[in-house]
Amino acid sequence: MLRRLIAKEKDFDFVVIYTREPHARQMAFKEIAQPRTWEERKALAEKTKKELELDVLFLIDEMGDPSRKLFGDVPNPAILVERDGTIKDKLAWADASELKKLLETWRPVRTEKREAPDSRPVTPKAGPAEPSPAPVVDPKDGAAKGS
Repeated sequence: MLRRLIAKEKDFDFVVIYTREPHARQMAFKEIAQPRTWEERKALAEKTKKELELDVLFLIDEMGDPSRKLFGDVPNPAILVERDGTIKDKLAWADASELKKLLETWRPVRTEKREAPDSRPVTPKAGPAEPSPAPVVDPKDGAAKGS
């Protein structure tokens, strides 16, 4: 569903900031080791992008995960950022259906599209938005349950 949302929403630029793997050696990720170097993290990010077939810019966080710490130490957030860097809203979990609802209520002011630098963390200005609560996730299959 995320691929469809990205393809449909032309008013937005989607960016993935790849941080540490929260489920390394767990569940469906038993074969995935936590990268020890930035080069290993980059290789895992490239593999993830290819497997998820996401046509978005992937930025790869530094090994200390400063972006993850900046945005709130959650493994899979969605953060809406204005072009001036102001954080407008946050979802604690990047669930495509919740993100779609949020995007339906918010339209950024369109300016000339800027290209983000490759493989560098983003440092936005803090905004007034608080994270939305994370959905309840079934630990057996990882599926989000309705609220």
